[in-house]
Amino acid sequence: LLPHFLEARGADAGNSATLPALPARWKGLLYDDRARDEAWERVATWTPEERAAVHAQVPRLGLRTPIPGQRTLRDLAMAILETARASLHRQAVRNADGCDESIYLQPLFRVAERGVTPAERLLRAYRTRWGQSVNPLFREEEFESFYARCLK
Repeated sequence: LLPHFLEARGADAGNSATLPALPARWKGLLYDDRARDEAWERVATWTPEERAAVHAQVPRLGLRTPIPGQRTLRDLAMAILETARASLHRQAVRNADGCDESIYLQPLFRVAERGVTPAERLLRAYRTRWGQSVNPLFREEEFESFYARCLK
């Protein structure tokens, strides 16, 4: 028996620009029958062994992970994001400037287009520019200024 709601975790680790991206992606995929069907078709034929292989490789390979029936997880991510964007366009919920909610997907598109996850980018900075210190993270990733605004 499935619950009547879906809890998506993990969106609390980004900067202020990325926080609305995950809920927008889920809304685009789950609130539209066509989008749900398109997304499911991309993974429906995966065997349990293929799913397990993907899950095992993602922490090490990120978006370079080989995907059954496609080239890489990056390719799947781009396709899923396009599906979510089209769905949000169809749902047509607009802000005061007339933009639909697909604008919140832009940070995810940038990650998928570059093929480098935020974790990979931050690890590279930690190992090189930051001299194995996490302190620069708070300046460079907007956390400090975002939380300072929220706490005032």
